[in-house]
Amino acid sequence: MRLLVVEDDLSLAQAIEKFLTYQNYVVDIAPDGQMGWEFAQSCAYDLVVLDVILPKLGGISLCQKLRQTGCDTPILLLTACGSRNHKVAGLEAGADDYVTKPFDWQELLARIRALLRRKSDLIPALLTWGDLSLNSLTCEVTYGNTKLPLRPKEYKLLELFLRSPNRILSCDAILEYLWSFEQVPSQDAVRAHIKGLRQKLKAVGAQEAIETVYGLGYRLRPIVQRSPNVETPPLSLSPEIQGELQQALTDAWQDMQPQILERVHLLEIAIYAMPADQPLEKLRQVAIAQAHKLAGTVGSYGFMAASQQAQQIEAQLQQHPILSEDIKSQLQQCVLHLRQLLQGSPVSTSQPPVEKDSLTQLASRVQFTRDFEQLLHKAQQQHQPLTLVLLSIKNLKSLNHHYGYTFGDRLLYRVGSTIGDASQTCGRWGSRTFAIALYGMNGTQTRQQYLSKLLQTLDATEGTPVIVKFTSAIATYPTDGQTSQHLYQSVEASL
Repeated sequence: MRLLVVEDDLSLAQAIEKFLTYQNYVVDIAPDGQMGWEFAQSCAYDLVVLDVILPKLGGISLCQKLRQTGCDTPILLLTACGSRNHKVAGLEAGADDYVTKPFDWQELLARIRALLRRKSDLIPALLTWGDLSLNSLTCEVTYGNTKLPLRPKEYKLLELFLRSPNRILSCDAILEYLWSFEQVPSQDAVRAHIKGLRQKLKAVGAQEAIETVYGLGYRLRPIVQRSPNVETPPLSLSPEIQGELQQALTDAWQDMQPQILERVHLLEIAIYAMPADQPLEKLRQVAIAQAHKLAGTVGSYGFMAASQQAQQIEAQLQQHPILSEDIKSQLQQCVLHLRQLLQGSPVSTSQPPVEKDSLTQLASRVQFTRDFEQLLHKAQQQHQPLTLVLLSIKNLKSLNHHYGYTFGDRLLYRVGSTIGDASQTCGRWGSRTFAIALYGMNGTQTRQQYLSKLLQTLDATEGTPVIVKFTSAIATYPTDGQTSQHLYQSVEASL
């Protein structure tokens, strides 16, 4: 399936692209609303992921424009805005659903899958779930031959579930459907109505009709097996898929961390350059824009504390058009803290990642970092050197392009097998990069000889006339760094 992502934050757009590519979707990226419109006119997409705030043509305006031309492609809005007005305006403009940044990656995937399935669903006037029936013309609900008296909100809630049998409904989505904008209660009201509906269904024998999907919302429990020729992606993700999602998140963060830290640097410069007790609107707007994008982006990598810090910086800048010395000093300290929070690795998805990479069977990046920490502790205790080697297939992207991803996967497997045979502690560091730990190996020349021998072995075992280009980098404790984080930064900078 082909998806269009319209997002002006390039780092987030590329992370979404990588994440969805892991799920076998073809993804196009448009950096502004006008280009998104042109893309949508030139290609038939199965779904559009659309940011609300875009240059040239806003997301809500683009949504309206698409709907006015008869486009019925499902549209999922992304917004970092806390204002409920943006969400309501987007839904009124024709969007099918929305996700608020920073979002959970599994929730994003679940909502995309739900919209793709809903696109082909045909809902009749008589809605059924097993022996449970709802007649939308007479507003009668029966279970078998027994009428089921429901309160108005309970009826609308059941109708919503029956009209969206394959969709996970968040509390926000239910609130939008059941209550007007002026009367929106808290999410506790949703839970209370679901509890009441469950009790009434259970009383007539329709037990467990509505199930809770932890962290996402509620859905109608599936009871009808789809025909064998229809392929339905599972909403409950296996540990292997969880590991792949974590790898996608780690790869994306590895690529995007320098850009995001550069954005922090721009924010830092803008705040530093703003004179105390004097208005300088242009610099203030630059700082607000950087903080706003950081708040929406870094939380999606799992850095929730950093996202909250960026939101606080944005709020302070919005609240104070003229900065006093105290406020400016506070903001500078907040930016420093923000930078420190973003120096680590992304937080795992809700399920623990697998210890082994499913393709190469080497340790995953998370597992390798654990192993490396243990070796580093041992090296510190025994006063031994410890070397971190990163080895990357430099032209993997072009090889995938020319010979296909099957060839690239075979190449990664062979390289991983060779490294695994030659090294006790190794792992897959990124999409095209491997990590090796060398304990107690003294002397720069000895380490270079080991690496040269390994590269010769790879050249000999690759088994294809295609030229495979490798690049490598080395960092050694204690000369290049005293901590694992310093060694990671040193070796990645060299690579």
